[in-house]
Amino acid sequence: MSEKLINWFYGIIASPSRTLREISREKPIVPAIIIFFIITLINFLISFLGDSSLEEALLFLAEEGIIINVSSVFLVLFLVVIVFLLISTLLTHLFARLFKGTGGYTNFLTAYLFIRFLAIFYIPLTFIGSRFGFGGELLMVLGSLGISVWMIVLEIIAIRESYNLMTGTSVGIYFLTLAAMVVIIVVPLLLVLFSTLRYVY
Repeated sequence: MSEKLINWFYGIIASPSRTLREISREKPIVPAIIIFFIITLINFLISFLGDSSLEEALLFLAEEGIIINVSSVFLVLFLVVIVFLLISTLLTHLFARLFKGTGGYTNFLTAYLFIRFLAIFYIPLTFIGSRFGFGGELLMVLGSLGISVWMIVLEIIAIRESYNLMTGTSVGIYFLTLAAMVVIIVVPLLLVLFSTLRYVY
């Protein structure tokens, strides 16, 4: 199994269509979840260790009498990532079925989690950004942007291969999901903002 995992990781970069099609058919969900958790945890740790602004924010809150430790922030952010992962993949699945896609939720979820493997490249970029001044930060931003765009392309391919859809339909499903996620995020924030302003004034 380990050899197949390595081949899949390489294939996601070298031949994504064939590899994501194979992953979605075989559905190795357990290693996909484990790898996703490990890479997410490492990225969080690297980001926290390299970012002094979090420590400064927590010190400021402590001076105001609000005590929050780093582990609590870490746990909350990790849970937020999991919730958003589940919501976005479920929405994608619902839209795909709406457009007559034939695959199952687990097919797409497994392919999606394997795509997150590319987040491992954020780790050296975060290190470079925190250690090499403006040039390092610029490289981190450009590199992160490139990885994010490539992961979007791979997600569209994963939708196509998991649900046996056309490329154009898969692009539409991706942006429908994105729009739905924006609504899910923005609407509650606006409601909280309006209720807060009404309370203040």
